[in-house]
Amino acid sequence: ENTERLQTYAQKLARLEKVSVISSKPLKSVSDVGEFCQTHANLENLDLSPLVARLKKQLEKLEKEKLKLNLH
Repeated sequence: ENTERLQTYAQKLARLEKVSVISSKPLKSVSDVGEFCQTHANLENLDLSPLVARLKKQLEKLEKEKLKLNLH
């Protein structure tokens, strides 16, 4: 019961599509070790293109701000 509640909580909190209880760490994953459990995020099928696009946009904005500061 606690495992099921924890899965539901993690899924809602992190906006995850799927949460699974596993016995070993996936090869391509990042991990977090907490007091009561270990979590692993599988990176194998992760689409980073939205993140890269957002970071590029932020970089362009910061570069424009930097140019403004250098002109004054």
